[in-house]
Amino acid sequence: MPTPYNLLVRTLKPLLSPAPPRKTIFLHIPKTAGTSLRKIVSAEYPGERLVTIYDLSPDFLAGLKPRLKRAHAIYGHYSFGIHELLGIEGRYVALLRDPVERVISLFHHKATRDDNEYREAIQQGLTLLELLRSESCHEFNNHQVRIISGHVGLEMVHNRYWLEQALTNIEKEFAFVGTTEQFSETVEQLATGLGWKNVPEVLRLNAGDRSAIYEIDEETRNEIRRYNQLDIELYEIINAKAGLDHGIRPIP
Repeated sequence: MPTPYNLLVRTLKPLLSPAPPRKTIFLHIPKTAGTSLRKIVSAEYPGERLVTIYDLSPDFLAGLKPRLKRAHAIYGHYSFGIHELLGIEGRYVALLRDPVERVISLFHHKATRDDNEYREAIQQGLTLLELLRSESCHEFNNHQVRIISGHVGLEMVHNRYWLEQALTNIEKEFAFVGTTEQFSETVEQLATGLGWKNVPEVLRLNAGDRSAIYEIDEETRNEIRRYNQLDIELYEIINAKAGLDHGIRPIP
């Protein structure tokens, strides 16, 4: 029969285990089930084992230094290269989503969030097609390649160099890349590959309601493809590999 002391040790041991020298760095790419995955990751890395980053201001990042020493994982909105900015070592994890569906979901998200700069314009009639052609928002242009390649500029990106850079980063610096469309399988492989104690229950959070916005016509879909051709190629490459090898690599 376990004593209260043994039960306490068993409970605290995972929380007190030394932080690994190489952190697991989760890239939360917008509208790729990142909110759902964050809840799962937060349960696996409770308390000081997880640092979340949704503020890239110098003051905020500077204040993270003490916490990073104790952290096992990092999660948030940032691009590849955050490890250099924070002065840590790590292997990255990311989920990709079908680029056309991701852009449509992002548009719906911006149409319904009160704190979004495009909400009022969309409510007054700004279409996704017009927003794409305005080239005013980089998140609608090859955003998945931007994040994984480490591109931080706001100008439109069509140069295949950034796709090649994303693929190089995945090969050399990523522990795992999965797809939102295979979310359950992705979580299972993460749990196994990263040595999680349990395979968590899979829930989908922050799913947008598309009923608020009109259906997307073929002209708009074609423009989405034109502005996201690099993302489409990256997604197709990763999706093709997923059936053979999801690319999970152990993180010491």
